[in-house]
Amino acid sequence: ALIECMSFGLPVLGLASGGVPEIVGEAGYLVNFDDFSHGFFFGSRYEYIELDIPYEMLYTGLAKIANNYSFFVQKVQSRFKDELDMAAVSRKYMNFLDSV
Repeated sequence: ALIECMSFGLPVLGLASGGVPEIVGEAGYLVNFDDFSHGFFFGSRYEYIELDIPYEMLYTGLAKIANNYSFFVQKVQSRFKDELDMAAVSRKYMNFLDSV
């Protein structure tokens, strides 16, 4: 879902959970989040634990994105073009396959 939104040029506001930081890079604002705070990982962990959402920190991130919107849109465009676009991902796979 993140890549799909970013493909439309939308900056990301969210939690630095799982692989999200690797996908987003500098193309948004992520709030630090401890995935392991309850001592386990599992795919639908948010359905079974009480999650403390850091709303104030998310609001701060939203304000940063809103006040620097063109900067973040440019970051999304370059991140998508250089790292997440199908051509870029295909190139990475081809380079890997060529190396082995």
